[in-house]
Amino acid sequence: QEEWQKEMEEIGDTNVDISTKSGGGVSIDPLKPILYPIQQYLGITCNCLRFIKNIIIWEESYFAAIIALASIVLAIALAFVPWAFIFRWTSRITVWILFGPWVKAVDVFYVSKLKPLTEEELEKQEHEAKRLRKERTKEGGLL
Repeated sequence: QEEWQKEMEEIGDTNVDISTKSGGGVSIDPLKPILYPIQQYLGITCNCLRFIKNIIIWEESYFAAIIALASIVLAIALAFVPWAFIFRWTSRITVWILFGPWVKAVDVFYVSKLKPLTEEELEKQEHEAKRLRKERTKEGGLL
């Protein structure tokens, strides 16, 4: 301890600040506010990719071993799941939810309340649709 103290006295003042002081003048890097945040995100992305690469090549052996063990356990567990039964009943429930009995209620309370078009209105609507199709094809250069 005493030797270290003597060496420090011989060296002298070690609190010398060698950092660059920036003044309040014009910045020589005008794109810094735009590019610096992108650079930060790229740095984080590079670190994540480097970590993933190290796991894949087993440089991070603990993480790689845990992932391999978890994958094996999951594969063994999922091998005994009755997938056909699950897919069948999931699709049945989904179809029943989407096209269940309440679709009839929508028909009764909404669709039946709509006023049907007369033949004249239907003809006018078809004529308008044909006219719009012709305009679109002319604009597209197909005719």
